[in-house]
Amino acid sequence: MSHFLADERLEIGVYTDPTTGKKTWVTSRPYGFVLGDLGGYLFVVDEYFETDLGSIPRWLRWLFNPSDPRYVRAYVTHDYVNSLTAKRPPGPGVWSSIVAAALLYDALRLDGAAIWPASILTAGVFVGIAKAER
Repeated sequence: MSHFLADERLEIGVYTDPTTGKKTWVTSRPYGFVLGDLGGYLFVVDEYFETDLGSIPRWLRWLFNPSDPRYVRAYVTHDYVNSLTAKRPPGPGVWSSIVAAALLYDALRLDGAAIWPASILTAGVFVGIAKAER
């Protein structure tokens, strides 16, 4: 089963770009996530990794808060793995957006998300992937 290497919440800092007003979040320390059972693949999210947390449409934010501290590790881990996708030439260490989406579900469940919000959030990511690949 997938697991985080440490059972603690992730602390992040908020950065607001003074010219655009856009907010990004930055990890305060590195942490690890193992995808799969023993011998699974280890992802180490770097200190100072920038993320937008959950990319949730405004009209759904009353139901899913993108900065909910219970799910921050899941969002950041997903964004990190997504940053390792096909933006580089294919080869070892290049992951797909689909793996990143499936990992989101695992990480949300590990951090205590019920099945229905984890499923809806992950389905939203898959819909986004389908739209992007058209």
